[in-house]
Amino acid sequence: MTNFPWLTVAGAIPLVGTVAVCLTPGRSAPGTEADRRSRDLLVKRIALVFTLITLGVTAAMAANFTPAADDSSSPRSTSGYRSSGSITRWASTGSRSCSS
Repeated sequence: MTNFPWLTVAGAIPLVGTVAVCLTPGRSAPGTEADRRSRDLLVKRIALVFTLITLGVTAAMAANFTPAADDSSSPRSTSGYRSSGSITRWASTGSRSCSS
């Protein structure tokens, strides 16, 4: 298991892409219709590149995933915890705090 921050990187890449798209000149920038079309195409290409980079990082994250061994310290493991049975006792009394 590595300490590489996969989720942080996978979340930051789209944010960087958003900033890159925001920094490109918009439709209202001066120029001809051909200039506007080329700016639209540039924005689409930037978005595609950052989407593919995010896909690649996510695929690498999935490829490097190793399931944890059966460990009692795992958050999903319930071994080592005792149930006090308070829910069972509450349900068997029949009293409800919401009833009138």
